[in-house]
Amino acid sequence: MAHYNPVSVDAHGDLEAGFSGHPGTPLKPAASPRRPGRMFCDPCDDADELHGHHHYLDICFRCRKLLSGNRDIFMYRGDMPFCSEECRQEQIDIDEAREQRSKQTGRAEQQLQRQQQKQSPQRIPIWAW
Repeated sequence: MAHYNPVSVDAHGDLEAGFSGHPGTPLKPAASPRRPGRMFCDPCDDADELHGHHHYLDICFRCRKLLSGNRDIFMYRGDMPFCSEECRQEQIDIDEAREQRSKQTGRAEQQLQRQQQKQSPQRIPIWAW
């Protein structure tokens, strides 16, 4: 019967579990030249620090100013923080203009499709013959 060794954590935070063919013979972690790591860590914390990422409420969505201290944060659409009403209003104006352009583009495409359908001859599907 195989002897079960409990899960262990090596110097790099990697989990190791093992079975040996002989009872009472525990598996030894392999020696490694790598430097020791932390046992419990959040990889996102390290990545955020390295790449300068912040929590989404730390920076104004529009001008990128730090939102710090006990100052008001002006929210828009539930998840966009702004440092001032002016920054928020600029974003609202930009979004509304983008939506208007999208609607106009959509209408123009629909009109073009209708014109093409009117100009093309009616086609009878092959299965209808």
